[in-house]
Amino acid sequence: MTHQEALLPRPSAAGSSIRPPHRSPLTQHLEHFLRATTTVTTDGALVSLDELEGLYVYWCSLNGQDPAATEDVVSALEQQGVEPVTRDGVDYVEGLVLTGGLVIDFILACEFTGAWGDPSAYGPATALDTGTAC
Repeated sequence: MTHQEALLPRPSAAGSSIRPPHRSPLTQHLEHFLRATTTVTTDGALVSLDELEGLYVYWCSLNGQDPAATEDVVSALEQQGVEPVTRDGVDYVEGLVLTGGLVIDFILACEFTGAWGDPSAYGPATALDTGTAC
């Protein structure tokens, strides 16, 4: 056996030496979060990094996971074509939309206004309260 042959992987008992790429628990954890709460777009949609981090920490608390560093989340998004950008001093990720029922739960549970702003006086809930106050 030559030195080069010794470096080649040996076939397993099943006859195949090809293995699927190893994904770390962190990679799997982030993939699960991103699949459950985000959609990648090409329309230039922006999500503030603060909103994304808040949703991620909320998701982790519900799923018994320790949050990864923000850089790891951004890196996982970059691998999907989502780019970090800064506009008017605010950090965003471009090409992402927050989706799924957990986003609604997060907004309601945290009374989070974020990019959605404060509730409008003309919103359905306020209009209903006003209409029934008489």
